[in-house]
Amino acid sequence: MDPFPKTLQKAVAEMDDFANVVMRRGDYLDAILIHQARFDVIKAAEEIGSKRFHKGGPLHMTGLCYLIAERPQEALKCFAASHVEDVLSDGAEGARPYAAHRVLRQGYIISETDLDAFDSTILGVTEPIPDPFSIVELHEKKIGASLGSLAKARPRFVFPRHKIQEIDSIQPDADKRVFVGGSFDNILWLQRIENVVLELDYYAILAINFEQPAGVSTDDFTKQLLSMSKHAVFELSVVGAAGHYVEMAHAKELGTDSLGVYQSLSKSEHRFSQEVDWLSKKPYNSLEDLKRILSESLGH
Repeated sequence: MDPFPKTLQKAVAEMDDFANVVMRRGDYLDAILIHQARFDVIKAAEEIGSKRFHKGGPLHMTGLCYLIAERPQEALKCFAASHVEDVLSDGAEGARPYAAHRVLRQGYIISETDLDAFDSTILGVTEPIPDPFSIVELHEKKIGASLGSLAKARPRFVFPRHKIQEIDSIQPDADKRVFVGGSFDNILWLQRIENVVLELDYYAILAINFEQPAGVSTDDFTKQLLSMSKHAVFELSVVGAAGHYVEMAHAKELGTDSLGVYQSLSKSEHRFSQEVDWLSKKPYNSLEDLKRILSESLGH
């Protein structure tokens, strides 16, 4: 897989940023259109350059928006297509840490055996620039059933519109404020961390719960939230997502008491880029394990 053209990176990143703002304000179907446009831009770049580029990000976020809009069947197709991109880029084992695999396995409860069969179909494709949705359809024809029929659960995710707040509403005790950062690809676990923080009697600051002022960039907005927090917890499980690395850089600059956590069933240590060597990082394999780690970190 070739690196995405630098001339388009900024434009695609800005589309992603705008789509996340639209999603935060509750316009999920509009956010889907923006993410689909991101996908189309990358597809067009592939056709022009005759090179394959990774398209998992916009596909996963489209699936997440469909899930929030309570359309789990359409969401499943997008998560499956995102998984196709991950496997094509990094192989079956390499795709396991990505958000799409976790949603299919832990959200829709598709068995490992069925996912292994899906991976075999993906890896058997020889086209240089395959369409991910076509591979999903190919696998469904191969097994004579839809992926939806393999799911043992229909995840339902309700976006917390009622929680949207103004920055001025943040509780005054700065020592009890905990900024929760990470990739929106993993929003379900970000909100689980938020709940743990609240259970520990701290005040969780998750950017998605606050109204981003007009004319303020997302980077400046999250830096402002970080500057109001004594502590920060960053969820690092989504491999390849780098947007929250800006948040971590801000935390380092501000001297925020910070911790990184990531999912690992075996509790093995993962390797991260050198730019976050300064950050203490701990693996967790369950919600209870996460609670223990955060309780110890916050001195509860």
